[in-house]
Amino acid sequence: MRDSDGLSEIADLKSRLAEAEDTLRALRSGEVDAFVVDGESGPQVFTLKSAAEPYRLLVEQMREGAVTLSVGGVSFIAMRPLPASSARTRRTSSAPPCSTI
Repeated sequence: MRDSDGLSEIADLKSRLAEAEDTLRALRSGEVDAFVVDGESGPQVFTLKSAAEPYRLLVEQMREGAVTLSVGGVSFIAMRPLPASSARTRRTSSAPPCSTI
């Protein structure tokens, strides 16, 4: 092995180590939400946190009324502006028929 080959290999290894350390730092500091790996049936996404938290934050910051309804009309999520616009109180656990909203 020539010296230039050895130096090139050392530089490559240092670069790879720096990338691995940066990845670990990002994981440890919470900068990573998910990562993608090659699976048997193609790329797979693995999340480190539930998708519910960002969705909840988005919905909570909406200025419009929003509701998630079951097939039977039960309200699972109702944001503050919705009860006022549908003339219902926030305590109501069942939503009015969709046609009345």
